[in-house]
Amino acid sequence: MMRFSLARAAPVICVFLCFVVLFYFRTGDIETSLRSKANYKRLKDRVAALEAELQKLGVKTEDSSSHRGPIAQPPLAAPADHTSYRASVSQEDCEFGRSHLKSNAELQTVDMYSNISFKNIDGGAWKQGFPITYDESSFEKLPLKVFVVPHSHNDPGWLKTFEKYFIDQTNKILDSVIPKLEENAERRFIWAEISFFDLWWAKQDESMRERVKKLINGGQLEMVTGGWVMNDEANTHYFAMIDQMIEGSQWLKKHLGVVSRSAWSIDPFGQSPTMAYILHEMGFREMLIQRTHYEVKKFLSQRKDLEFFWRQNWDLSSGSSEESRSYDMFTHMMPFYSYDVPHTCGPEPAVCCQFDFHRLPPSKVSCPWRKPPKAITEENVSERALLLLDQYKKKAQLFKTNVVLAPLGDDFRYDSELECERQFTNYEKIFQYINNHPELNAKVQWGTLSEYFTAATRRHELSKLTHLSGDFFTYADRDDHYWSGYFTSRPFYKRLDREVECRLRAAEMLHSLALFLSEGGGGVGEEALDKLSVARRNLGLFQHHDGITGTARDSVVVDYGNKLVAAIRNSDHVIEKSAATLLGSDSGVLNVDTTRESHDSLPQKTVLSLPKSGAKLQVVLYNSLGVQRTQLVSIRVNNPNAQVHCEKGNLLVSEMAPVWASQDPTTLVPDQFDLTFLADLAPLSLTRYQVSAATDGLSDKVSTTFYHADVSGDFDGFIVDSSEPQPFTLENSFARYSFSENGLLTEVNDLLSGEQQGTRVRLDFATYGVTNKKDKSGAYLFLPDGQAKPVPSLAPIVRIERGKMASRVTVKLDNVIHSARVVNSPGIDGRGLAISNLVDIRLLSNREMAMRIIPHSVGQTFFTDLNGFQMQARHWLAKLPLQANFYPMPSQLIVEGGSKRLTLHSAQSLGAGMPSSAGHLDIILDRRLMQDDNRGLVQGVKDNKLTPNDFWLVLEDMQSGTQSGNTIYPTLTGLHMNHALNSPIITLLHTSPDSALTSTPSWSAISEDSLPCDVHVLNIRSLRAGLHPTALLLLHRQGFSCAASQPTNTKCSTSSGKVKLGSLLEPNVVYKRYTLNGVTPLDESYAQNIHINPMDIEAFIIERNRS
Repeated sequence: MMRFSLARAAPVICVFLCFVVLFYFRTGDIETSLRSKANYKRLKDRVAALEAELQKLGVKTEDSSSHRGPIAQPPLAAPADHTSYRASVSQEDCEFGRSHLKSNAELQTVDMYSNISFKNIDGGAWKQGFPITYDESSFEKLPLKVFVVPHSHNDPGWLKTFEKYFIDQTNKILDSVIPKLEENAERRFIWAEISFFDLWWAKQDESMRERVKKLINGGQLEMVTGGWVMNDEANTHYFAMIDQMIEGSQWLKKHLGVVSRSAWSIDPFGQSPTMAYILHEMGFREMLIQRTHYEVKKFLSQRKDLEFFWRQNWDLSSGSSEESRSYDMFTHMMPFYSYDVPHTCGPEPAVCCQFDFHRLPPSKVSCPWRKPPKAITEENVSERALLLLDQYKKKAQLFKTNVVLAPLGDDFRYDSELECERQFTNYEKIFQYINNHPELNAKVQWGTLSEYFTAATRRHELSKLTHLSGDFFTYADRDDHYWSGYFTSRPFYKRLDREVECRLRAAEMLHSLALFLSEGGGGVGEEALDKLSVARRNLGLFQHHDGITGTARDSVVVDYGNKLVAAIRNSDHVIEKSAATLLGSDSGVLNVDTTRESHDSLPQKTVLSLPKSGAKLQVVLYNSLGVQRTQLVSIRVNNPNAQVHCEKGNLLVSEMAPVWASQDPTTLVPDQFDLTFLADLAPLSLTRYQVSAATDGLSDKVSTTFYHADVSGDFDGFIVDSSEPQPFTLENSFARYSFSENGLLTEVNDLLSGEQQGTRVRLDFATYGVTNKKDKSGAYLFLPDGQAKPVPSLAPIVRIERGKMASRVTVKLDNVIHSARVVNSPGIDGRGLAISNLVDIRLLSNREMAMRIIPHSVGQTFFTDLNGFQMQARHWLAKLPLQANFYPMPSQLIVEGGSKRLTLHSAQSLGAGMPSSAGHLDIILDRRLMQDDNRGLVQGVKDNKLTPNDFWLVLEDMQSGTQSGNTIYPTLTGLHMNHALNSPIITLLHTSPDSALTSTPSWSAISEDSLPCDVHVLNIRSLRAGLHPTALLLLHRQGFSCAASQPTNTKCSTSSGKVKLGSLLEPNVVYKRYTLNGVTPLDESYAQNIHINPMDIEAFIIERNRS
């Protein structure tokens, strides 16, 4: 009890009581706040501060510490009220997550993998298949119809950079093909990569452009897929997949007036149903795929199911109504090893190679089977035509129709007039011979992809066509050569890719809104749109299947990296200009607080230099998500004593921590400190805070303890000491995390469930070696020498930082610095353990670093996401080699057992797998490989960087038990954690202590309750600036599970998919529904109140209401 003179202490008491009233008034309910643990703890701290002030005034107080028991390591304070962060969810909205766990398709890829023997039996001439025979009479009633489709596969970066390929090859291809098509109206050619076509188009005069349009309108030249690139489907996030498709589709519509309707995916290393969904929603109805496991090709060939309706795992509908519409995509799977000429005319490559007339002697390219092509003459045309026709007829036996697709091309083909002439004229002689002999019961012609699909679907009994659900990972092209290595190769750039996606999305949305709210665009007009265009195209280029995959030459990777950094800088510029416009301030006063010096450097936080005068500097926090967000935010400052005020001027509770060197956990960075506070941000908003230097004691300070390191002292008021190693815990009101004396996680105790016993969740690290066989791991392949070996963790340096708002443990192991952080936040960041690794394997040889998670329940099933869009079941199969049990993990992994669900959210795409029946999970963090794996790259992977990766690990109690099926759904907590991790709050600094922002209010685009919490604003993409701006709004209603018993940590509600567009953004905006790429209107009237089906992404062109 304090004893003092009331008169002398009155000024201090007045100030203190004012602070208490302001603080609790801001939180809402004073009584509730005072009863909460968190605010009671803060009140005690303020009382302690008051005691100190009273002592300075000469007031005597009685030390009350003796009345309290010692607390050596107090837990973090509890959030004020869990119930205020529980979403309001109707049972109707829960039904989808309970019932849509497995589609009604006849074939499921998960089941196929269980049923296929994977014995790799030699099939003879078709080595990976089986002998094929046919009855000639079967073609008498309905003759064979063959479409020969010339194509050239152009990689926008692989062995050469994008620009170098264009100069050396692609430019010549289009220059050669166009005149040859004009010579004969029957000739055809297809083109996929719009990024290359854009470069070529820019060089052409108006005459050539008209010639090209004539060929397109006449059906001779067809644009297939129409994406900026042929994107990878394993590592890509659905935001970037859609964005690069939009970029290409918009280009085609603008410059050529065409819309692609058939998709062509011949080179991505495995295929995802997410791509099928995206294409379907863009108006496509047919697609072709190539790279799937050779045993899957054989299995489907035996059933004549190489053409099927690809159905989404969660699609149970019959397509009989809009509420239950089907997303089925007619899909053609190429049956053989490759898309080159030897593997496309039929099952015998030694025969097909003889009809690749580019290889005619004395060409530098020959046939490996030592049977070279022969030029077609009157003397040999009969023999040659019959030999080729035999292959076509054998290929027809693998399909349910007698319509055959025969692609004719390869990488960068038709790059000379000579090659074009040889292919077209020799094949035309064969066509003429076959078509002039009706007794052969066949017609062969040039064709485009859409012409083939039109003929094939006409002959199919579509109602009897097989439906298939699932994905086609992991791809193997032969033997035990599984392409699971590229899921992780070059992880530094995979992480950089996700950062670009975050910043580009944030810039797009802010720019679009600034356009609509400013007359004529202000400082965010055409110049900003041009910068966005460059950023989009640079990001789109990296989605190429040799970009984000990490499978390009070193020099090409550098080029990609430079383009990605340029995309970040352009996006940041647009964010800064748009934020200034929306806040009404002068342009150029706001700066994003992180920068990158180069493509291979880590992002650096700007240190805010606080004036000694105490002048306040403005900080603006940008929440790009469509939900309210309560999270801890850290600002890096140059003063160990600082304070932060909210927009209303109220002083906020804050915490100060020193900054330690990233690669040396025992070294402090001088004059750098992290000021942490709890930010409360409205949906899609810019919120102002003020930071200033303060007197000592206003911010709580983190204390630090070291194990296995002799570091101690008082550093700028931060207490640092050393201690004997022992197990310890970090906790908040949601969970208690137990760690070994070596600083690694061992157990999680879910405090909300009331369970006394913790749940085993162990974390460790291990390294894989490389097989001693002839073929070894490389950029594409993962060929280990057996199970991984644990990384030694004997007496590592352990640093434990404890604070009232955040606590962290950092461990220095061989080749990785690992940290785990627990925060005291009622928001989504309070629900999980934030994990960060800084991996450095630059001195290792033929090693792959893995983070190992040993979950609570030993099982043989886990789930990984497909492109951040949906989840796919994975079963450990003993009959498959270790490397086959690894899969892409673009953004999350889920494992269930008993009543618990463990989810690992990832801020970068990596490979993850279950290497044995023991049930542990390995996430491959980086790979250093000294040799090529014989897939064309002709180099190893030795350009490793100091590589960061970030995760959130969360354990949830599932009320209704764990789920089973071929898919699974995150909880609402899981959805919002994943979005928060991959779309972090963006901090903008106003580094001058002037008043340019002092009087400007914060800004929010949408009200707190206008968007349901299962609807994600995927993008608001600017299409046109100026007086009449337009943008493309993408809304994604996500499927979720209601089985979790804990609160969701978000303030929102669901609405059965109903969204009131009229109240979503500003009132003067109108919405018209379009296809996902924004090129085809689906409804002529303006949309007001809409309904979105679970899992659906809806697109709307938005513009100002001119009426």
